[in-house]
Amino acid sequence: MAVSLPAWGASVLSPAQQNVIAKKTAKMSKAEKEILAEVSDAGKLAEFFCSPAPFAKFRKEVKGADRVSLGPGDEGVKKFVLDGNRKLSGRGTVCTPGNWKPYTFECVLDPGKVTVNSFTYKFEGK
Repeated sequence: MAVSLPAWGASVLSPAQQNVIAKKTAKMSKAEKEILAEVSDAGKLAEFFCSPAPFAKFRKEVKGADRVSLGPGDEGVKKFVLDGNRKLSGRGTVCTPGNWKPYTFECVLDPGKVTVNSFTYKFEGK
């Protein structure tokens, strides 16, 4: 069985994922859209799908959690690992009273239904 890969520079995002992103960015300024055009597919999945997923989970499971970030800013292009349009993994941080706790995560997506099927995490250093 032959596996077809996207052309160099082509998006791996499903049409449904691309449609959701287009709708969410429709009211952005021209400058914001130009910046978004430079964001990788992994970054788009993180921003529009996986970032909202952990917040409710952390609020329930981590005392005092009030902010969540996917990917430390100093990792640049190594920020996320993308497996097609179905799985995104990497590092993040959650803010608790007094400090930020780093964690690794895996976000499993359904590219057709454009939902997050699961978001799992493990605190680093534990």
